[in-house]
Amino acid sequence: MQTELAQPAPPVANGHTAGTPPPYIPPVRWADLRLTEDYAGAWVRMRINPTAAQRRLFFSGDEDQTRAALVDLIAEWNLSDADGVVLPITAESLDAVPEDLLTAVITAWITERRRPLPEANATPSSLPNA
Repeated sequence: MQTELAQPAPPVANGHTAGTPPPYIPPVRWADLRLTEDYAGAWVRMRINPTAAQRRLFFSGDEDQTRAALVDLIAEWNLSDADGVVLPITAESLDAVPEDLLTAVITAWITERRRPLPEANATPSSLPNA
């Protein structure tokens, strides 16, 4: 007598199994950082929920890795050269930005990251397999 083993449900869209919650794609959160005082008018759009890899690079203590993380986190800015041409978002451009301006951008980014998130509606009963 042969016993048939139950076969797992075939995967459906995006590789998840039928009957399980669909894949969760974490949102990317952006902030428009508008600087004030000495750099009033400067504007930088940055990701404020970095991936673990981006965070690790940023806080690595290695200047090259920190610049690489910043380039990855900055989506857009209005920082320009002396002729008014907006700089491309590159490590080389970061090297051309005055240090105190870069410090102001990083300070604004850290401040925005610390801002509390809106309250989530997740409760144990609303979570899958709770």
